[in-house]
Amino acid sequence: MKKIYITNFDKESYRSNEISPLVRPFLHDGSWTNDPRVLARRNCEGLEIEITSDLDRADAVLVSEPLNHRRDKARYRQLADLNSRCSRRGIFAHVFISGDYGKVHPYYANVMYYRVGGFKSQLNVHNRAISPQLTDELKNLFNRDDIVVREKMPKPRVGFCGHASSSVTKYLYEKAKFLQINGQRALVGDFNFEPLFSSAFERRKLLSQLETCDEIETNFVYRERYRAGASTEEERQKTTLEYYENIIDSDYVLCLRGGGNFSVRFYETLIMGRIPVFVNTNCILPFEDRIDWRKHVVWIEWKERNEIAKSIRDFHCKMSDGQFRELQHENRNLWGSRLGIRACIEEVLSSG
Repeated sequence: MKKIYITNFDKESYRSNEISPLVRPFLHDGSWTNDPRVLARRNCEGLEIEITSDLDRADAVLVSEPLNHRRDKARYRQLADLNSRCSRRGIFAHVFISGDYGKVHPYYANVMYYRVGGFKSQLNVHNRAISPQLTDELKNLFNRDDIVVREKMPKPRVGFCGHASSSVTKYLYEKAKFLQINGQRALVGDFNFEPLFSSAFERRKLLSQLETCDEIETNFVYRERYRAGASTEEERQKTTLEYYENIIDSDYVLCLRGGGNFSVRFYETLIMGRIPVFVNTNCILPFEDRIDWRKHVVWIEWKERNEIAKSIRDFHCKMSDGQFRELQHENRNLWGSRLGIRACIEEVLSSG
C-alpha cells in the first residue's frame, strides 16, 4: 500500500477550482481521506493508498494547490524546498498547472508537472499531459451509458459547433491578447513566448476548406461568440445541448486549439464516442507512450492543415463498416478507462 502525503491548503479561501484535480478524490469536509465511499465519487475506489501526515514516511507527494494559483515568487522557493525533501526520500512531488497558457516552469529533479496544455517542444520529460476533468454528458444530457452508434456512410460527416469567425477585428483582437501576455512575461524575464494565434479565425479557415469539398458532408453551427454569448442558465443549457447534439450527429469533429494550446472539444468528442479531427499545434496529449493516438483520431499536423479534407477522406475510406462502429466504442471506452483522474493517480502511484 502506497503512502501519500498531501500538502495543506487555505481552507478559509477554499474553492473547488483552486484545488488540484490530483487531490480532489481525497478531499472530504476540508480534510484528506481514503474512505472508499469518498473515493467512489470520482471512480477512485479500490486504490491501495494510505494518507500520511508525515512527508518522511511518504511514497509520493501531491501538492494540493495548482502551481499558478498564486503568482508570487515564494511558490518557487516552496517548490524548491519540497524538491529537496523529496530528493532525500527518493520520491516525487506531483504538481498540477492550471490555466490556458503554456508557461514553462523551472525544472526540479524530483517534481513532476501535470497540465492540460503547453507546447511539446518547450517541455521536458517532467511535464505530463492530463485530460480536463469533464462530466459525462452522454449520461447527464441523454440519459445513456452506451453511445449512439453511427453507421459508415460513403461520405464522412464532419461536425463542428462553436466559435469560428472570419472577422478581421476578431483576428486582430485575439492576436493582441497574446502580445499582451508575451509582454507581461518579458517584463519578468520569461522569454518562452506564446505564438500569436487566432483560434476562431483559423477554425473558420479550416471549416471553409471542408465546406468546399464535395466528398465530405459538413454539419457546422457557427458561433460568433463563445457559447453563443449565453448569459442565463436557460441559454447555457440550450447551447450545451445543441453543442453535444452536433457531436452525436457527426462521424468526425474538428478539434483545433483555443486560447490555450489544447482542445477541450477533443475530449468531449471522445466522451460521445466520436472521432476527433485533431489538428496538432505542437500539443501534448495524455499517456502518449501508452496510447496510440493516431488509431483513435484523424491526426493532422499544423503544417499539413491544407490537406485536411484528404486526410479525413483517407482515414474514413481505410475502415470497414465494422471497424468504423468499433472505433466509436473504443473512443468512448478510452475516455472512460484511460483519461479520468483515476488513471492519473495510478500513474502517480507507479512513479512515486
